[in-house]
Amino acid sequence: MIADVSRALIRAAALPDKAVRDAEHIALAAIHNIPYLATWNFKHIANPVTSARIDSVLRLMGYTPSVLCSPELLLSIQ
Repeated sequence: MIADVSRALIRAAALPDKAVRDAEHIALAAIHNIPYLATWNFKHIANPVTSARIDSVLRLMGYTPSVLCSPELLLSIQ
């Protein structure tokens, strides 16, 4: 299941081919309904362009995407 979702993220160009582990991380969070995914990876995960693409792919697959943010931002949420 995680592999299917991560492959879909890469196939849809939500993440680059070399970001398989990032895709798996995002897939795991979505499949298990984890509300937040904290990361310092602004290149492939926590940036507005990729976040929108990731959200779109996950929603089309029937998953609710996690909020992708920095640990700093997550700690400020109350």
